Amino acid sequence: MGKSFVDNVINNATYFGVLTASNDYTLLTFESSYTNTSNKCHEYYKNFSDCVYFFFDKEDVDANKITSKSLYKIGKASGITAWYSRFKQYEKGIDGDSTNRFILNKMNKLNMQSVYVYAVATPIATVDVLCPLTGKPIQLKLRTSKSFESYFSNVYIEEDSDNSLPLCKQLV
Repeated sequence: MGKSFVDNVINNATYFGVLTASNDYTLLTFESSYTNTSNKCHEYYKNFSDCVYFFFDKEDVDANKITSKSLYKIGKASGITAWYSRFKQYEKGIDGDSTNRFILNKMNKLNMQSVYVYAVATPIATVDVLCPLTGKPIQLKLRTSKSFESYFSNVYIEEDSDNSLPLCKQLV
């Protein structure tokens, strides 16, 4: 039998850091070896580019008991600042977007304080299409992070009927 989806993530993704909820579940803080100076942090994640990221239960990882139930979220970050912008949004806590409020509420209900974040870079694809205005063939560069996020989520969910992603707002 081949490796599980979770095994492939752990073996092939880059460890980004840990995202921790405050005791009152109103704030999230991201820490990694790259967050000691904002310039260094920004440059590292900017160079990483578009990605799909994965949240794993910190306690399972620390205890070396990673199972398919240890994966809580699959998300995407794209654009020039990709993950840097996404974690800055997470750090706004409940004052950020609705995803932040959803994640903090779920973490509170699950009594979960921290998640480890892993990520894989996603390529920018070049495709040939016909311009709808001129009918001439053109090449476009397309970000693939959203497509990979959907693909990975489907692969994970279909791998085992018990699999779920409780911190994924789009699967609720």
